[in-house]
Amino acid sequence: MPIAGDLRAGDATVEGRFGTILVEAETRLTDIQAVTRKAALKRRDLGANRLILLISDTPNNRRALELHPEVREHLPISTRKCLAALARGDDPGGDCLVVR
Repeated sequence: MPIAGDLRAGDATVEGRFGTILVEAETRLTDIQAVTRKAALKRRDLGANRLILLISDTPNNRRALELHPEVREHLPISTRKCLAALARGDDPGGDCLVVR
């Protein structure tokens, strides 16, 4: 983090002609609101243009996402669209929820 004394870190970044995308990875979703809030704050503080929330494709995580469809309001770009755009070197057009 570019903030003195701030020990937070992003999991990865993707750099392209579109700017910087912060990638935050979660293996087990327990509190989706906390995860999305922390990721959004990291994105802001790192000055990233976009956020990719990468979620492990597990039964527990799929269930958690089904119970919280509102997460799509904050992360509207799907796995397929996000990965296709990145493969072309393009901006995905919004924040992404990638389940892999």
